[in-house]
Amino acid sequence: MGRIKRAGLRFIVLCGVLGFSQMVMPYAKAADSANLRYIKELKRQYGGMLDYQDPYAEKAVRSFNIDCRSEDGRYLPLENVLLAKVASLHEEKTWLRSRILSRGGEVRIYDDLIREGEGSVYSVLAFEINKWGDLVPHNSKVAAVMNSCYGSYGPIWILGD
Repeated sequence: MGRIKRAGLRFIVLCGVLGFSQMVMPYAKAADSANLRYIKELKRQYGGMLDYQDPYAEKAVRSFNIDCRSEDGRYLPLENVLLAKVASLHEEKTWLRSRILSRGGEVRIYDDLIREGEGSVYSVLAFEINKWGDLVPHNSKVAAVMNSCYGSYGPIWILGD
């Protein structure tokens, strides 16, 4: 148990170093229109797969942006990461649903694997936004999220100032 706690602290520190702490970025005035069309289509098709359990959780996720640390100022909205993840794991009889809830000033994002006719067959804590505003990955790799800044899940980033 102690080993898990220490590993968790390393993830928090690593995430802070890699830009996973909450950032309030200005609106993207130079956003690429192809990216915006792609994101809009993701929201249309898979937005219902993000199950916000309360308004605080919804606001926290929708306003959370990950700094891609790139010269063009791109950033990655957390909601776009969740939409892309859900889309990438969507099949005819099996799909992923993200359940997002808040508790004690923190937000937890669970991945629920749903199988047709069986309901939820697997549930795991994927991410947490802690009380300090840091995104802590639990079942996702930091590198996978950072690669999303450059197209591993499609053009889901936004260009900043």
